[in-house]
Amino acid sequence: MREVIGQTLGKLTIPSSVSVKLDIPETLPALRVDAQQIRQVFRNLISNGVEAMPEGGVLEISAVENRQDGTMTIHVRDTGRGMTPEQMARLFQPLFTTKARGIGLGLVVVKNLTEANGGKVEVQSEPGKGTTFTMTLPSGGTGL
Repeated sequence: MREVIGQTLGKLTIPSSVSVKLDIPETLPALRVDAQQIRQVFRNLISNGVEAMPEGGVLEISAVENRQDGTMTIHVRDTGRGMTPEQMARLFQPLFTTKARGIGLGLVVVKNLTEANGGKVEVQSEPGKGTTFTMTLPSGGTGL
């Protein structure tokens, strides 16, 4: 998990006004997912988080193992603009975007790839306070 996040962050340009905080224990088990697909999920979520903070802020990525049900929960949180309830209702619809130059497919890809790997994605957001995407993915195997 740490390696995937590190690789993803290394391929993205993070502005100096955005600080990244990681809370990913080294003792986490492997994820049972397609590595390439999950890298794409994180690339989209991290890029969106950074874009939501044009004046800067904090991007937090954390992960915790849920041993009882064989999953891992990953949070990607930004301190950006946040979203209204109306925006949240349309969030995973194709071609819906809150960006001036977005095409509205990034979060559709996030949802589809997460579900294709046996996981689920949820979002919480509050205008002016930021957004948190929470993914639950299968773990405990010899995957990622």
